[in-house]
Amino acid sequence: MTERESLVSVVIPVFNAEKYIAETIESILAQTYSNLEIIAIDDGSTDRSPAIINRYKNVSYFFQENSGTCSVPRNNGLKHSSGEFICFFDADDIMEPRKIEIQVEFLKKHKQIQAVICDYINFSDKFLDNSSHFDKCILLTKILNRRGFYREMILESHEFRKILPKENFIIANSPLFRTKFLKDFQAFDPELRASEDFDLMYRVAMKTNIGIIATIGFKRRLHESNMSKNTIKILKWKIICREKLLKVEKDKKLSIKLRENLGTLHYELALELRKISTIQSLKHLLLSMRYEGIKIKHFVTATRNRVKRINRILW
Repeated sequence: MTERESLVSVVIPVFNAEKYIAETIESILAQTYSNLEIIAIDDGSTDRSPAIINRYKNVSYFFQENSGTCSVPRNNGLKHSSGEFICFFDADDIMEPRKIEIQVEFLKKHKQIQAVICDYINFSDKFLDNSSHFDKCILLTKILNRRGFYREMILESHEFRKILPKENFIIANSPLFRTKFLKDFQAFDPELRASEDFDLMYRVAMKTNIGIIATIGFKRRLHESNMSKNTIKILKWKIICREKLLKVEKDKKLSIKLRENLGTLHYELALELRKISTIQSLKHLLLSMRYEGIKIKHFVTATRNRVKRINRILW
């Protein structure tokens, strides 16, 4: 690497990650792109994470009181960053060697693009997924195939926001941003305790087209401590996130897509709550029907499919 190559900031939010943090840092240090600034933001860890991180002299360590969110430590890392480009990486995942190199190459080649995302694969101590995340995203794959792109493309702002609510093809580890753009932009929403990555990329796509690289850039570790294990909590925050986006989305057709997504999320939450509280479950069922455009006065004469939905909750 030459001295003229752009500095890339890598921000790692950390909370009680002693089991995985060394492997994560080693995977970042093993990048083929070497001009890196690694920033670890410790969100109030009470385990050995600080001691492990501080073994690495080329990792900048910052401690903060626990925020209870992923957004706050990431935003704090953004404030400390000085690279031309920036990415965020969770403290339990593994970065593939060429992730940063190929993403920097893309943004250098496409000066008008402010962010580029990559594909990823799930793994755990017991398995490695046979297919990548993009492989499971039917709409995105159709676009890639239709345009004849094998590895990379630019997805227009409108199209990105059109398909994202239907199939979320990004997580926080995936994008590389131009740092100035992100600092001038409202970054991660500190009010969101989940879906903050969806929210950020949706809002970013309101300002710019997004680069897509259909190459696996990292491995996402699945384990019992993952927040995604708490289905009810995740669904509630997904709903809050989409409701906030609905207030700022000015395109009527895209607002409909968000409303349809809210209808689906309320229905999924209704199913999750049915064994805990029938009243709460029915409440979210009614909200589902509202967002999907079914008026309450037509509740009794709903279609057979809707009646099946109601029966699944009541019985």
